[in-house]
Amino acid sequence: MSVPLDHLVLLVPHIDDYVDEFARVTGVTPVFGGSHPGRGTKNYLVRLDAEAVSTPGNPSYLELLGLDDAQPDVAPEDTMFGVGRRGPDPRPALVTWAMHPADIEATAAAAAAAGVAVGTVEAWSRTAPDGSLLRWRVSMNPALPLGGLQPFLIDWG
Repeated sequence: MSVPLDHLVLLVPHIDDYVDEFARVTGVTPVFGGSHPGRGTKNYLVRLDAEAVSTPGNPSYLELLGLDDAQPDVAPEDTMFGVGRRGPDPRPALVTWAMHPADIEATAAAAAAAGVAVGTVEAWSRTAPDGSLLRWRVSMNPALPLGGLQPFLIDWG
């Protein structure tokens, strides 16, 4: 079964400064993705034009993830992917990655049947910077097995 890459999650320090540096060095300006309320993080996105791994209509991307200074009271263990446990000035690191299966329930069930703990499929949502509501479903093992090398599953609907 072939499951396309959805995105890579790169933890970066001082995200706003890092995004400026990323743009300066690469010539590509990341787009603000939004804040993750109650999760202590925010992100910027860079589209990866990789037709071989993307789903038509759902291009792959690099997510630059960092701590959100506007959410200082979120406990480190409650941050997205637990990145707050790495401290206020983490080294850039690939935290995890996501795959976009055609059928998230069937893929999660097949993984579980094979002994791979991918978690249960849950509905998630947040408000985008333009005020629209983003909704998606995700199946993730919060332990990020194998140091984040085991991907999580995502379905944008």
